[in-house]
Amino acid sequence: MAKQWAEMTPAEKRADLCDKWLNPPGAKFDSPKTEKEYKARVQRFLDALNMKKPDRVPVFPMQGFFAAYYAGYTPYDVMYDYKKSLDAASKMITETAPDAHSSILGAPPGPVYDTLDYKLYSFTAASSAPLPDPSMIPWITNSTPGPATACPRTLPTRRVKANT
Repeated sequence: MAKQWAEMTPAEKRADLCDKWLNPPGAKFDSPKTEKEYKARVQRFLDALNMKKPDRVPVFPMQGFFAAYYAGYTPYDVMYDYKKSLDAASKMITETAPDAHSSILGAPPGPVYDTLDYKLYSFTAASSAPLPDPSMIPWITNSTPGPATACPRTLPTRRVKANT
């Protein structure tokens, strides 16, 4: 008889969760190929989490507006048109095949933010004028009321030498 959750040690709980992730109870795969690909992705993460060398680095993008840009949309498009948001996420996930993804809804829902009078993004449903450069993300970079500063899609990066 299997141990109850409350009786398990932390290591046993972790092993149980990992096994259920790798072999989800009741899961029905479309094909043996799909099952094999799923298990390879999960094993890749498990190996990395257990400090083992995976077959390759697992890919888990935090997509934000990446899917919108990938599909040729603007942030406004995917925040206010849910079909475009779904199309963008589906295109990005299908074509890039990440090992996992954070959410099908990478872009925040504009109408919800409008209702909450959220001020991080500079456009609202009432003010849908296009940005001067559609590659810019329209978020507010200062805490005082006033015009928003559009931030570039790609930010400068700094190389840091790893301690080896």
